[in-house]
Amino acid sequence: MLTLASRLPPTAELVGSDISNALFPRQHQPNVHFVHASSTNLPPAWTERFDFVNQRFLGAALTTSHWTAVLAQLLRIMKPGAAIQLMEFGGIKSSGLVSETLVAIRRSDLILETVKRRQNLIVDPGQDLPDIMVRTGFVNVQCHLRRLPVGVQWGEPGVKGARSAEGMIRMFAQVLLDEGQTQLCASATELEALIATAKQEWDRTPGVFCDIYVITAKKAA
Repeated sequence: MLTLASRLPPTAELVGSDISNALFPRQHQPNVHFVHASSTNLPPAWTERFDFVNQRFLGAALTTSHWTAVLAQLLRIMKPGAAIQLMEFGGIKSSGLVSETLVAIRRSDLILETVKRRQNLIVDPGQDLPDIMVRTGFVNVQCHLRRLPVGVQWGEPGVKGARSAEGMIRMFAQVLLDEGQTQLCASATELEALIATAKQEWDRTPGVFCDIYVITAKKAA
């Protein structure tokens, strides 16, 4: 957000919110503001305040019912005619020609899907989120699939993609470990071995990527 602020005129107001203020920067431009707030209960004073809303990568924290509440809040704070952009992680995928040989990556993606279903999270953001947005009242809802390359053969973008993929695997596998669900990941040691093998697979194999869904919509004028 600070980078965006540096590219906009100082008259543009940027507001960021999060349920925790731990990551809020201590120094920032005067037209940037950070507010400690839950996305399920945004400040009443924000009603019809914003021209553009951007939210990304909350799929691991929001259940289906949470999404309904969050999207209603986001619609409320948008001005008539304003636009919104959501970004959500879909999964770790590979091209059909190599997918059968990437055992660790396939297992990792199965862990992600299993946890999503057990926790009542959105399983398919590309399908489920647009449907909820339409029911909430958004218009001109569109979904765009982007593929973030994973693996060192892609250079810096692939390294960033690998960090994202590893972070998702660790977070979702830890949920299974905390619940004592050991069918897909029996221990912390096994998790480390799975991640090490997955890294080897995506570093030596072209065609591994993270699905990223970009969903855009507007509030009716």
